[in-house]
Amino acid sequence: FLSTSLGNSAELLEESKYTPPPFADTSSDKSSLILCFSINLFQKNDSLMIQLINILKSLHIIKDTDKNPRRTINYQESYSNDTNSISTIISMNLTLPSNVTLDSLKLEIKRQISPSCTLLSSLFLSKTKFLAERHSESLTFQYYIPISILKIDDKFNIFSIRSICAKFEGSFQFLNFKLKNSKKSKIRTIQKFTTSNIIQISNIDFIFIEINIRDPFKDLIEKIINLFVLAINHKIKEEKIKNYLDFQMNLIAKASSNPLVLVESSYANIQKSMKNKYDFTFSDCSLAKSQKLEEFKVQIAN
Repeated sequence: FLSTSLGNSAELLEESKYTPPPFADTSSDKSSLILCFSINLFQKNDSLMIQLINILKSLHIIKDTDKNPRRTINYQESYSNDTNSISTIISMNLTLPSNVTLDSLKLEIKRQISPSCTLLSSLFLSKTKFLAERHSESLTFQYYIPISILKIDDKFNIFSIRSICAKFEGSFQFLNFKLKNSKKSKIRTIQKFTTSNIIQISNIDFIFIEINIRDPFKDLIEKIINLFVLAINHKIKEEKIKNYLDFQMNLIAKASSNPLVLVESSYANIQKSMKNKYDFTFSDCSLAKSQKLEEFKVQIAN
């Protein structure tokens, strides 16, 4: 949790409009296979993408000669940036050959996938193009902060911390972030920024910050967390916090990514577009996710 020096306001202006996530394309030639996995964060194996592509090759759904199989099947994960995740939702747009059924494909995935990944739920949408990252309406992250790094006294309690959390909610411009598509909006809305009561894990006191946001940039969450710590330790005022979020996030170093975990991916807009026919929240995965989160808490405290 170290920051570079805090500078003066940058004189930057940009006009941009928020665009809501698009709905699934229900007139596609290909169908979509959607898979929900729980992941053991502490077992190192080949990436899910490599494993799944190899499984599809073994079933001749992808040709061995295909030089870019990821693009061929439009492979997407709910959050593509490097971060811990207790679960992930994966989408692939493909056509099943006549000798492969959905059930046989799921059995083959369960047979060949590494022990660190457990297939919890699956969905096959015929003639529908669904993209796990692009169509995500929001992502929910939790970040675990040890109380020992926060400069708080007897007068500064959990209610004081929550009042600072509220200053991080809303839409911000994030003008310092570079995008491959320079015309794409940099405005992001932090829909929720809340904290827990103090929790104890392996005799260490933590608070966890929960952030709900759509389409965050790489390293954005870690920078926001560091700014939050700075706001507490240096008593930064609300207008200064907003100024950093809008114009000066380049001055904020990113916090360690290890205590950051993606806990949920929401597809409420897709659910509406499909007239509630499918459950895109994969609610049947909730128990497995809770168990993985408890394992994660113990690991970060050790």
